[in-house]
Amino acid sequence: MMRDESCSKVEGSIKVSYLLRFSRSVDRLFSISIPVIPSRSPVIPIRNRLDVIRSSSRPLEPTDYLWKQSRESPTLWQRRALANEVMWLARPKDSRDLFLYASLALMSPILRSTLSFAAESAGQRLRYEVPELALNGAYQRDGKAYYMQYQTSQAREDVNEWVKRTSAFNFGEQCKGFEHLRENILKKRGHDADNVFLFTHAQVEAGNFVLVSNIQLMIYVDHQVTDRIGAQILPGRYLLLLASSITTSSNPPEFQLNWEESHNNLSVPWICLMNDNQALSGTTYNENASWNQDIFAEQMVILHHFSQLPGLS
Repeated sequence: MMRDESCSKVEGSIKVSYLLRFSRSVDRLFSISIPVIPSRSPVIPIRNRLDVIRSSSRPLEPTDYLWKQSRESPTLWQRRALANEVMWLARPKDSRDLFLYASLALMSPILRSTLSFAAESAGQRLRYEVPELALNGAYQRDGKAYYMQYQTSQAREDVNEWVKRTSAFNFGEQCKGFEHLRENILKKRGHDADNVFLFTHAQVEAGNFVLVSNIQLMIYVDHQVTDRIGAQILPGRYLLLLASSITTSSNPPEFQLNWEESHNNLSVPWICLMNDNQALSGTTYNENASWNQDIFAEQMVILHHFSQLPGLS
């Protein structure tokens, strides 16, 4: 059994490699780079921090992480937050920003009005199919755990308002670069509480501001509600809905979105999909949890040591 305890400074950060045990026969090697930032708050003694880590282990109950209707409101759905979600909840919102770029080439030009209508329709359907875009985190009043919450919309007007608040449309003769599109989102995004913002730039033909020949899309999404893979899937799904809305704009299909049932589209957390062979308690679980805690504890000591070296603070 090997433990990689290497630690090196990389461009103002500390790179740490460590192994985590997921099962008796499966180990994973991870590497992380942690920026060295001088702390302005009192330093918690290493011994105390290690005691916190070692005392936080408890048997997992996957059913705790299933979506359940709140007792306080029939329109509120919640589940216990996963460890990575708790980590992001504790960070400032601007540290969770993800920006994704995509483009859609048109085989023949379309009217700007057609694109505007299609973008609004695609935004509504994306909100319905991916309700996680409207999640928020909350700390329960019992003081025991963080929860992820979803409030079902009761009227289409609420969704229309959400779409208008979380999207913007622009046009011009030239394609725009990544930074330009990103700056536009930062300027136009006015609601910090929202987890997503879609900015569409329509490239119009020279001398004709009515016909659109190319579409650029920049999506901002909060890391709190999606991981990297999910963020990569999101633009593709939106563009698929957008293309569908464009092709059917002259004869839009009759579909009715039941927003009161949108909670049924919430994704089941991965922890609820584990197979029966996964140890959730008992000797094997305790051994693996203790082994992982020791690794984190040792790396905390290493990081603390490096942070005290001259030139790193």
